[in-house]
Amino acid sequence: MNTIKSTSEYVYIDKKSDFIGMVFPVKTKEECDELVRKLRKKHPNARHVCFAYRLGTDTLSERMSDDGEPGGTAGAPMLSVLRGRELVNVLAVVVRYFGGILLGTGGLTRAYSSAVSGALESAGILKIINFEIWEAEYSYSLHDRIMFILHKFSAEEIQTEFAEKVTMSAKIPSSEYAEFVREINEILRVC
Repeated sequence: MNTIKSTSEYVYIDKKSDFIGMVFPVKTKEECDELVRKLRKKHPNARHVCFAYRLGTDTLSERMSDDGEPGGTAGAPMLSVLRGRELVNVLAVVVRYFGGILLGTGGLTRAYSSAVSGALESAGILKIINFEIWEAEYSYSLHDRIMFILHKFSAEEIQTEFAEKVTMSAKIPSSEYAEFVREINEILRVC
């Protein structure tokens, strides 16, 4: 999964209609609702303020709105862009100023997805990495081998205490955790 580094804006123009695409890093539905409300207030003459968002990493929540555009021509293409890039905790909003020329369903779909894609280009993408916490107490004789395995799996030490034994906690990427534990257990079994 990925998210964005920062808020970004991009203007897509098609047949005199302006589609102002904006993306925002967000955490909650309430934050999304407030941003959409503020944008409606900021753009009172806009014909449509459409949005799509994806929230969460473990449990995913999605929502979209066509805001009066023909069904499936605005919110769905915007949400499709977010899904295609595996983005979460992102709100995409497109403010449309109508230029007087109808675009048809294909044109609207293309315009809304292009506005969001353009905004994402300069937002910067961050990969979300989930971690597992590993904690252990072990003898000093194992420390160098355990440190080798920690580095091999890109683990990050959280805390290490040296007393009668070494007590350590570390963060290991979830995708590597099972293999990490297997290798640690092999060291403990051998000693």
